Amino acid sequence: GTDPVLINYTYVSKSVRLMFKHVVDPNAIKRISEIIEATIKREGKENVYIRVKATSPDDTTVVLDFVKIPEEEGQLLIDIVTALGKSNLGIVKAIIK
Repeated sequence: GTDPVLINYTYVSKSVRLMFKHVVDPNAIKRISEIIEATIKREGKENVYIRVKATSPDDTTVVLDFVKIPEEEGQLLIDIVTALGKSNLGIVKAIIK
């Protein structure tokens, strides 16, 4: 058997600020993490190490701190944000930094 190709990732941190049109539902963060997991699975990236912390600095904002995400997986980050935007959670704006 041949060894699977190990991709040498460069880890970076990214921050995604999600603005909601209403006060953030207490269950929203759980729902957001489910959507992130589902998106990662759908893209076949379960083996990619990603660490995310979610905080809510005020009642209409959730900040997702991608503490570690491979720089090479920028498209995956965009796919995640797009999936969140389409999820009917009431997100009106997402800013990636």
